[in-house]
Amino acid sequence: MDILQPCNIIDEKLGNHAKVECVHGMGHSLTKAYQYDVIKAVQKCDAYKDKTERYMCQGGLFMENINQYWKDGGGQFDKNDPYYPCDKIDSEHAALCYRYQGLYFLKNSDFDTKSLF
Repeated sequence: MDILQPCNIIDEKLGNHAKVECVHGMGHSLTKAYQYDVIKAVQKCDAYKDKTERYMCQGGLFMENINQYWKDGGGQFDKNDPYYPCDKIDSEHAALCYRYQGLYFLKNSDFDTKSLF
C-alpha cells in the first residue's frame, strides 16, 4: 500500500500545508485499514521520512483510535493495562500516543479528574 503518493499529489496541487493535512488523514486511514491494530499501523507512518509528516501521521492514527473508543468502546485498548498500546511501542511513537491516552483516562473516570490523580 503506497501511502506517500496521494499526499505528494496534494502537495503538487495545493502546497505543503495541504499535504501535511493529508498525511494526518492518512494516519486515520491506516488505523482503520489495520482494524485498529495500532502497533502495526504506527510502523507504516515511518514511510514518511520527514519528521513533521511522521508526527502528523501518528497523530491521525492515535486520534482515530481514541475517537473509536469514544464512539463505541472500540479501538485498541486493554482494561488490564491502562497505558496500552502506548507502553508497547517504541519511545518515538509513544510520546504522541500518551498525549491521546489522557482522553482514555478521562472517559473511564467519567471526567472526574480528581480520581485520576
